[in-house]
Amino acid sequence: MQWTTARKQAISLRYGLLALNVFGAYAATDVLSQIREKMAGNLAQVPNYTCTETIERSEKQSPRKKFQPLDKVRLEVALVGGRELLSWPGAGKFEERDLGDFVSGGTTASGDYALHAQTIFRTNKPTFRAAGEENLDGKRAVRFEYDVVLAKSEFLVRTGDKEARVPYHGSFWADPATLDLIRLDILVDAAPRELDVARASTEIRYRQVKVGQSDFLLPRVVDLVLQRNDGGERRNRTEFADCRQYVGESVIIFDDPDLAAGILKGPPQEIELPAGLEFETQLTGAINFKTAVVGDPVNARAQGAAKKDGKILIPKGAVFHGRIRQMLQHGDYALVGIEIFEVEFENKKAALLCQLRSAGPIPGVGTRSLSLVPQTEPNGIGAMIAQTVRIGMLPNGFRMIWSTLPKSK
Repeated sequence: MQWTTARKQAISLRYGLLALNVFGAYAATDVLSQIREKMAGNLAQVPNYTCTETIERSEKQSPRKKFQPLDKVRLEVALVGGRELLSWPGAGKFEERDLGDFVSGGTTASGDYALHAQTIFRTNKPTFRAAGEENLDGKRAVRFEYDVVLAKSEFLVRTGDKEARVPYHGSFWADPATLDLIRLDILVDAAPRELDVARASTEIRYRQVKVGQSDFLLPRVVDLVLQRNDGGERRNRTEFADCRQYVGESVIIFDDPDLAAGILKGPPQEIELPAGLEFETQLTGAINFKTAVVGDPVNARAQGAAKKDGKILIPKGAVFHGRIRQMLQHGDYALVGIEIFEVEFENKKAALLCQLRSAGPIPGVGTRSLSLVPQTEPNGIGAMIAQTVRIGMLPNGFRMIWSTLPKSK
């Protein structure tokens, strides 16, 4: 039954909860149907949208130890046409790739943004049972449990080069007055042993978010805890912010002469640069070890012209675009990984795959406080170890020398 006003929903559900004690399973089924119907409607009507997600990753090696922070990752995630897409902040291009393709090491997960809820509230894959009314964070909530058996599951668990489809179960809680979903839990505890996953639990908290002209229930925060067979654990806490409608539009502005001139020149010409081209850059902004996160943009300028066979291929002052790909801190040391992926100059641009040849020095800091990490494969990430007790940041003007690598085909 479709309720058209919040008042009718509240009256209906209060009646349903009263009847739950009298008529048992019949009333529970009615309440469940109303909650699923409302959430399914929310999922069906929400427009294509995107949010910024920030993931804090931590781990502990044994049950007796405390969680230690690993890193913090920031990405853009979009729900477009029922698919979850990812992008680096500011990249302007979303891709249907696993989170593990964007960040190295640690634990990654997908589906938390919308796909788990789509399965629970819009398909016939789960079976449900009522668990009664509970106090959740000081407020009344109705709880239902669910199971998705292996034959109906599309839940994949992947570790390294191994993966398996697994059954899962869990619970969800809803507001008894509004029918709004408050929390959704997903639990995996029957993964094949070779995956080294004893238990994986995900808790998704929801809130009303304005997207376009209307409010919709969207994830606010997601907590994932993965326990290995030896008792060690990894934890990810993901927060979503700045959610907005995902649209494509063109804007022409005539009151800015420089901007108008740029528009009239058209898009930059894409060129290719040869492998083995060496160039020196200087950061145009500091990288603070305490506040920087994986995914943050990095910009630099060419300190001098890069030449090959006497021809200038990158002029002095060319602008390089990059991002932080690693930011791990342990004790008094930090591992910083930088990727330079593009250079722009004279209405031209070129995609880059680079290797970091040298970096620094930092004035007033000993040479042993900063050292490069050898690059074992051409992944385009230049990594360095910094002694944080002496170096709090890579300063504005920090010098790095790179060379281009052959691009994989």
